[in-house]
Amino acid sequence: MFNKTRSVWILTATAFLATMVVFAPAIQAAGRGNKWIALRYRFEPGERFEYALTITTSATSIMSGPRSQQEVPVTIKTKMNLR
Repeated sequence: MFNKTRSVWILTATAFLATMVVFAPAIQAAGRGNKWIALRYRFEPGERFEYALTITTSATSIMSGPRSQQEVPVTIKTKMNLR
């Protein structure tokens, strides 16, 4: 019984360390300008922050009538300036 419990603890510790080894580079990269990092900024009174955001979405819409169906490509481009 003791050996089985010990084996479970060793496997658990090994799995935890393997997970940390896999995810540690991604976590470190986030702090070095990774494109997925959240925006964080400490504002001083009177400061303003402005940025532009462009989103492009493409899809296919299926329109059906009484006798036929037709696929229609749809592209939506959204531009925003935020302050």
